[in-house]
Amino acid sequence: MDLIKRSKCPFCSSIELSSLFKVKFEEKEIKNFLVNYYKNRFPIKLVSNKYYDLINCNDCSGIFQSYIPDEAFSNLLYNEIISDEESWLKKKNNENNTHKKYHRIFRLIKSLLQKDNSEIKILEFGAGWGVWSKFMTSLNFKVDTIEISNAKINFLKENNLKNYLKIEELNSKYDLIYSEEVLEHLPLPRDTLFQLSKHLNSDGYMIHLFPSSYIFKLKLKFNYQPKKDCAHPLEHINLFSKECFEKMLNGSDLKISNLSYINNLNLIENIKNIKNNYLFNQVILKKIKK
Repeated sequence: MDLIKRSKCPFCSSIELSSLFKVKFEEKEIKNFLVNYYKNRFPIKLVSNKYYDLINCNDCSGIFQSYIPDEAFSNLLYNEIISDEESWLKKKNNENNTHKKYHRIFRLIKSLLQKDNSEIKILEFGAGWGVWSKFMTSLNFKVDTIEISNAKINFLKENNLKNYLKIEELNSKYDLIYSEEVLEHLPLPRDTLFQLSKHLNSDGYMIHLFPSSYIFKLKLKFNYQPKKDCAHPLEHINLFSKECFEKMLNGSDLKISNLSYINNLNLIENIKNIKNNYLFNQVILKKIKK
């Protein structure tokens, strides 16, 4: 159980890298954050003499954490250190805002895919508690999930959602692949997108949501302290920009769909969609024929 170093860019594989921000995990500010945020469940000794090191790729302008948890450390972090009970309560407490977002995503899907709901097959990648998948199932979409957390898998089964443990287990193709706050956690996001694209129908789409890193580099210049933001230590290990995302797709059969106005969305929702061009906290990918 350890931290491993990524020595090349996880977006474009470049080795032309530079450090933006580097501090030992034992430093007071970051140590206090980890202890307080995880309510004394975080074993600081596991990261002693290791660094929180934010790296900038000089080729694609992507930002990523160099030192990340290995598989055993990740399992500990996401299955034990992060409380399932607190995670569920957070999801429930934000239910009203969540459903507003889900209705917006529903209308977005309907504008992208000109089919009846019952004819649309969806995969939610990193389903968590399956709240989004359950909502989409209630609207008569066909939904499968990928989730690896044992507690959450049991919840998915209780809600009659078919779950796979990994992409390699999939035996279907989908009209839509959806993820919310997943890509920023993955050691190899580019490889994951390439794998997922193999299970997307020829006219299919992906929708990925993630934290915005808008003006993050500027924030680093003003006495930045590690915290729960787009560069959350050990969790948000990838920070996406449109430029790095476009370069990440090189060699794939996916392209970014630039949808500035969508008929099924109301004015406020379309304004949010336009703002995304600046914030870049959501990307819509379309399968292209090669």
